[in-house]
Amino acid sequence: MKKNLYLIFPYRGTGGVSILFKRAAEWLADKDYSIKVIDYSDGFISKNVDNENIEIISYEDSLIEILDNSICLMQLMTPWSIFKNINFKSDTKFFFWNCHPNNLIPSIPIFSNYFEQNLVFKKNFINSFLSKYQKNSKSFLELLLKNRSVAFMDDVNIKNTEFFLDINLKNVQKLPIPVILDKKSINKNHDFKKTLRVTWVGRIEDFKTKSLEKVIGDLENINQSLGTHIIFNLIGQGKDLNQIKNKTSLSSLDYRFFDYLEISQLKKFLKEETDLLFAMGTSALEGGNCSVPTIVLDISHTKLTSNYNYKWLYEIDGYNLAEVVHKRFLGTGTHKIENVINEIFSNKDHIGELCKNYVEMNHDSESIFKNLELFLNDSSLRWDELVFSKVLESNLIYKIYKSHALRDLYVF
Repeated sequence: MKKNLYLIFPYRGTGGVSILFKRAAEWLADKDYSIKVIDYSDGFISKNVDNENIEIISYEDSLIEILDNSICLMQLMTPWSIFKNINFKSDTKFFFWNCHPNNLIPSIPIFSNYFEQNLVFKKNFINSFLSKYQKNSKSFLELLLKNRSVAFMDDVNIKNTEFFLDINLKNVQKLPIPVILDKKSINKNHDFKKTLRVTWVGRIEDFKTKSLEKVIGDLENINQSLGTHIIFNLIGQGKDLNQIKNKTSLSSLDYRFFDYLEISQLKKFLKEETDLLFAMGTSALEGGNCSVPTIVLDISHTKLTSNYNYKWLYEIDGYNLAEVVHKRFLGTGTHKIENVINEIFSNKDHIGELCKNYVEMNHDSESIFKNLELFLNDSSLRWDELVFSKVLESNLIYKIYKSHALRDLYVF
């Protein structure tokens, strides 16, 4: 009899985690599981999964009942945020995938932008005013580690969690971002003397916008001396899109905007219309997978200065497909934009091959999902143990916040 496995990620937007959970559901559906995905009826996974072995359960206001003897796979989150309209059974087992540096870190949305610019101040604020939540997050993580019920995506997530929760995370389980390898990928060449085709793939909002603005500024500055027509393709949506369009309206660069491309369309575009890719996370891996020379950009909440340098995908360490950049840390990149462009002109095929080799060696979905299956079977954390630990408790103000009255003011 197949085990019931729920993948819980209700999300309407297009993003790395939604793609990750979709791919995990499709891979696990061919194994010894009865796969059930909890998502909005118009959510990303609901709209993009076409597999008769995957049941979609609509995440709405009504209570969702989890079947007996089930396993739930979820993105890691603060324990008091675990979905209240899902009725877990006492024997329900859990496994959490840490997919963002702040998955476990308590915060206040209205102050989040300032906090991310001042991480030491953020930590002191948490220790002083949100200590109860910080202790709950730490106790929750210790419980997960004890029961082998959590894995981290990369070293950035591990270090950020260590810093804010005052915890040592040596020898923890890791599950990097998985990519379905494209064995036949070839990036088509063309005449650089006429046109250089640069592409950005990613949301145009939040912590990604500053990195995009840095790329735009650097390309604008080098364009005058380059003597080559630069086409800059921007593939992505977000609340800062109009801001970027306004900034680039009078540019000498040739900007072309695309709201969204399906994965098959994106791969074709990368192979046939891209000489150089700027991206983070899953998007960067897709570029490397297509043998496209790929620069991995970083998370930033402030304007990136001239001291910021770029790094190739094959140069990253610890699976870090984006580092958290702030005034005390400018990332590990070593290349100025001039060096990047010169490498493309002189060594494009070799750079693309190195990027592809990195993806194949570190992010092969087959290998990662096999490890995920092992971790799922080994996890022992049950819902009754979580309830008994009291880490799930939240106070009255948080409950009001969840009802939208104070959504921008309180802790999540």
